[in-house]
Amino acid sequence: MDLTKNQNIHLTEEKETLLITLQAKAIDSRSKHSILHDKKALEILHLIDYDFEKVNHFGNEIMVIRAKQLDTWLQEFIKKYPNATVLNLGCGLDTRIARINPPSTVNWFDVDFPEVIQLRKSFF
Repeated sequence: MDLTKNQNIHLTEEKETLLITLQAKAIDSRSKHSILHDKKALEILHLIDYDFEKVNHFGNEIMVIRAKQLDTWLQEFIKKYPNATVLNLGCGLDTRIARINPPSTVNWFDVDFPEVIQLRKSFF
């Protein structure tokens, strides 16, 4: 799938929820007081043609705060265990690896449904 231009995304069931967290992180990155500073999420969001009104009623702030806490815990863990293996289950379009920027000694695996991983490959 070539996503150099806006493409309509068709995800079903639980797979579609990845757009909720993506939107929350993108909205945060536009904030004057951004928590995550996740410009990659905003970049990806701009490439997707999707009716985000369907997911606007979720608590974006809570998702962003949760992501920040997970980032902090993971950074602390990697500092303590620099040869760790990270398994990001249900990764969706998560950009955590870009925010964390782990050392090359860390093995990182983003895992999700095959169609989500295929979509992910369009952006990373």
